[in-house]
Amino acid sequence: MTLWHVQKIYIEDNPKFIVLPYYFGKNLKIENSYKATIKFLWNSRLSEAEADKLCERKNKKIQAGYDH
Repeated sequence: MTLWHVQKIYIEDNPKFIVLPYYFGKNLKIENSYKATIKFLWNSRLSEAEADKLCERKNKKIQAGYDH
């Protein structure tokens, strides 16, 4: 099973969100912190299309903050 995670990166000091695939199972290791696990899952989706929608919303929110 693949989880699609929306992650913030910085390109030339500009933040941008991207979608990264994570293969749920043996290959996925999350920190031993409940807070980190919840944060990771909160920004993850089961389908790539839903993750793309979340990514677009987050990028629009960032751009609105920079336009002011």
